Amino acid sequence: MKNKKNISWILGIVTIAFFLGALYFFLAPKPLSHMKMADVANNYQIDKISIKEIEKNKKKRNNISLDAEEVGTKVADKEEVSNFPSDDNKEIPTATNTGITFDWDSVRPISPDTISQAKSDDLPVVGGIAIPELGVNLPIFKGVSNSNLTYGAGTMNENQEMGEGNYGLASHHVFSMAGASELLFSPLDRASKGQNIYLTDKGKVYVYEIDNIEEVTPYGSHVMDAPKRGEKPKVTLVTCTDIYGANRRIVQGSLVEVFDWSGASKQIKDYFKKSYNAFQL
Repeated sequence: MKNKKNISWILGIVTIAFFLGALYFFLAPKPLSHMKMADVANNYQIDKISIKEIEKNKKKRNNISLDAEEVGTKVADKEEVSNFPSDDNKEIPTATNTGITFDWDSVRPISPDTISQAKSDDLPVVGGIAIPELGVNLPIFKGVSNSNLTYGAGTMNENQEMGEGNYGLASHHVFSMAGASELLFSPLDRASKGQNIYLTDKGKVYVYEIDNIEEVTPYGSHVMDAPKRGEKPKVTLVTCTDIYGANRRIVQGSLVEVFDWSGASKQIKDYFKKSYNAFQL
C-alpha cells in the first residue's frame, strides 16, 4: 500500500512538472521578447549615447553611410550613391549600407519572432523622446526599419529636424504581450491634451504641448502636413490602434519651449534616464 502511495505521489509530481513545463513553453517567448526589447532600448537611451555619435548618425542617409571627416568637402551630404566617384578615387571611401529605410511597406507587425530577428547593434540613434506623464522614455532612431520600431521610435522623413516643421515619429502599439500597455507607443492610448512631449538630440531640448489627438486611416497623410504660416512647429506621433493595423492613433503637440541640454534641469534630464520596465505582468 505504501509503495502505491509513493508511486501516486511521484506521478502527481511528474504531472505537475509537465504542466508547468508546457505552460512555460507556450508563454515564455513573450516575456523573453519583452526583456530583449527592454535591454536593447535601455542601451540606446540618450544618456548613454554621446553627442558625437548622434551627430554622426544624423548624417547617415537612406542605406548610405559616410564619415564626414574621411570624405571631406568633396561629397555633399545629400548626394545619392550613383553620384559617388568610382572606387579608384582613393580620396573618397566607399559608401556602406546603413540599414536606414523609410519604406513603410517593409514594416512588419511586432511579434516574438520579429523581436528575435531584429538587429540590436549599431542602430542609428539620433535623439530621445520622453513623455513623463505616460512613463515614456525611448531612443529615437533614424528611419522606420523593423529594428528601429522594435526598440524605440523611428523618424518618418529623412530630412526632418527637431524644432522645425512637422517632426514625425512612429513606433509600434504592442498587444498580447506582458506589460503591453507600457511598451513603445502603447502608452499613447492614455495621452491627453496639455501633457508635454520632450525631444532632445543632446544639443537642445524641445518641449511640445499636446493639442491634438485623433484616429485616422492608414491613408490619413494630412497629419504630416507642414504647419501653416503663423503656426508653431509641431511633433506628430503615430502608432496603430489595433493588432491588425486598421487605423492609426495620432498624437500631436506644438512647440512651446527650446533650451540647451547643458542648461536643462536635473528633473528634465531624469526624464531621459527612466529605465524601460523590463518585466511587467
